[in-house]
Amino acid sequence: MNTNKRHAFSLSTHQFRARHVQGVQVKQLSYPACTHLRLVHPTSGALLFRSVDYHFSSNPHWIVNSPDTLQSLTDITVQIWDSERNKMIIENFVTLSAMCHRGDKVLKYEVNTVLLQMHDSVFYYNHGKFPDIGRNVVLEDEEIKKPYCKVKSSSSLPRISYDTKTVLNLHEMYRSVVEARETCSTLQQHIQQQVCQSRDIDMELHCRIKYLRDRRSKLDSALQKETAALERLRESNEKKSDERSKLRKRLRELSEELTDELENMDWKIRYVLKSNSRLLNIQQNMLHELGCIFRISQDTSSHVMMIFGLKILAQDQLSDKSEEEELAPALGYTAQLVGLLSYILGIPLRFPVTPALSLSTIRDDITAKLDEKRVLPLYIKGKDKSYFSYGVFLLHRNIAQIRHNCGLKTEEIKEPLGNLQSLITSKLKDTMSCQPPARVVSGDKII
Repeated sequence: MNTNKRHAFSLSTHQFRARHVQGVQVKQLSYPACTHLRLVHPTSGALLFRSVDYHFSSNPHWIVNSPDTLQSLTDITVQIWDSERNKMIIENFVTLSAMCHRGDKVLKYEVNTVLLQMHDSVFYYNHGKFPDIGRNVVLEDEEIKKPYCKVKSSSSLPRISYDTKTVLNLHEMYRSVVEARETCSTLQQHIQQQVCQSRDIDMELHCRIKYLRDRRSKLDSALQKETAALERLRESNEKKSDERSKLRKRLRELSEELTDELENMDWKIRYVLKSNSRLLNIQQNMLHELGCIFRISQDTSSHVMMIFGLKILAQDQLSDKSEEEELAPALGYTAQLVGLLSYILGIPLRFPVTPALSLSTIRDDITAKLDEKRVLPLYIKGKDKSYFSYGVFLLHRNIAQIRHNCGLKTEEIKEPLGNLQSLITSKLKDTMSCQPPARVVSGDKII
């Protein structure tokens, strides 16, 4: 029984329309480049459809996904274009009524054979029935002819050459031959790579040996230089050892002289220590006498600090002239106490004071804004109140400076008498607890 039975497929005339085209195939394309399909109106030349690019295939297949634009045409022009050069390769005028159904036939296609897909089937041109329809138009452009060789007819008479089994066998044999060629080419490339690698390794080893020989010669010359340098160093070390022995003798003599000087200086050190202890005692006595002379007390009713029974009030707290007259001598006594403390403790004041009881003054040599008025009064009578306030502020700054140098913090700078009283009591405690260390000469050391 014949298994390759052809199935009949017939269509009426009204079913051969351009809107029924589902796809276009090209068999044995002469130059498989980056191509695309164009369907053009046969009379007006209007573009009805353009496909996407098909990259480098000898059997491209384009799907027509917009049949509505093709309308009910019975004739259509099929064009194949090179997308890279924007040049037309094949132009084919197609009459749809001249097409035949391929069915299960195995055809041998010629170069640039065009097939159409309609109603889920493939159709070809029957040139025996319509000899003048469906032929390719060969382009005369020399630029296109050169890369694509000769453009042949895209439609030919179908003919049966082989059955299915024979074609499958031929295809299998062709595939095995291609695989064998690919295997041989890969083996040949692998062998060439191995040979090239071995040559590279030989060259690298040769260069490495040459480098090592040069390196050995350089190291030998460097070794000879180092041995010569070592001999010179040995000679210089011998000379230095002789010099060191002489220096040792000299150092022994100097150490003996230093021990004698230390013994002679011991009595001076003891004298200085005794003088220091006496000075501390004198300082303690003077601070105690200052505390007794400048009596600082606190008023029981108003809790305001007083010196010699005189209150130091802020300028905004003064109510009458009597309080202003009491403020001037109180600030004078305070300025005199600050000057004596700076002298006893050995702390120079940043703003020097001139104690003169109720006419005491203070001098500012630091502030640049005071061009002429450098001496500021510590009394209000007949003076500008702004200068008086600034002078009182500088007196407070001097008290804070003395406390800072004695290691005390000043939390409230506007209480001068309280700050002075706490300073005197703290310094009396420090001098009483301070004892000079004993120094005894023992051999070559002072303990």
